[in-house]
Amino acid sequence: MEPDMTPSPNPKGCLFIVATPIGNLSDITQRAIDTLASADLIAAEDTRHTKKLMAHLNLNTPLVAYHEHNDRDAMPELIRQLEGGKHIALVSDAGTPLISDPGYPLVAAAHSKGIRVSPIPGPCAAIAAASASGLPTNDLHFIGFLPPKGNKREIAIEALAKKPHSSVIYESVHRIESLIKGLAKALEPNRPITIARELTKQYESIYTGCIADIAQDFNNKKVPIKGEFVVMVAPFENDQDVDTLTLPKEELLQKLLSTLPLREAVSLYCDISGDKRNAVYARALELTQRGQK
Repeated sequence: MEPDMTPSPNPKGCLFIVATPIGNLSDITQRAIDTLASADLIAAEDTRHTKKLMAHLNLNTPLVAYHEHNDRDAMPELIRQLEGGKHIALVSDAGTPLISDPGYPLVAAAHSKGIRVSPIPGPCAAIAAASASGLPTNDLHFIGFLPPKGNKREIAIEALAKKPHSSVIYESVHRIESLIKGLAKALEPNRPITIARELTKQYESIYTGCIADIAQDFNNKKVPIKGEFVVMVAPFENDQDVDTLTLPKEELLQKLLSTLPLREAVSLYCDISGDKRNAVYARALELTQRGQK
């Protein structure tokens, strides 16, 4: 069925959020193909990458670059065209846009202008990995990419140890080994994890087991350090009938405050924990003032 692009009382166009394959080109949906073919313009994270997909689909819809480095410059023109009645498809290099990919400012701006935003669902590496992981999926926390280096990265890895839900992490080939080493240090040895590599591609591999065994496999070069990785960490399980979150969260906030400015510490804490900013900020102020006495 073709996307609904018929005229409506609202003369503005529509911003379509189009999921594209994460590796296997056969995974693209017919609705995604129809949307890309019917759109007036495609806003692509990397036009060179998207041109290959368009050639495979035999489509010639005009492309324009829209990525994290040009979003402020490119967004006003895209909004102007949407307000003028043009239909625009937003795509990332692979998978569902905005899931650790560019697009949030454009989507937010479209909503603020009363422009219709319509998702065209499809492939997503995080969901694909979760479905095949064998870990609990009733309560997932999507983290995306961790801070690339330094103290922020170390703190983020340590925070995974006490999360009461399955965590989904994206990692590059350049940092996957350091992530596994960090997890082996932060988690109890028997914590289950899953490593999904090159999902939907020719050399797709999914490794499951406890962190101690997985770390040993990395040390013994049994896991190829090639391609793109999704890492899932099983929830923390505490056998004692006590509140397992209060103390670790307090310790995390105190550690952040000891190494970062207050606002930055609160922001990073909220990203890690998912707690509401206002309450965290008030607690951070209280801890800071107490430490100054």
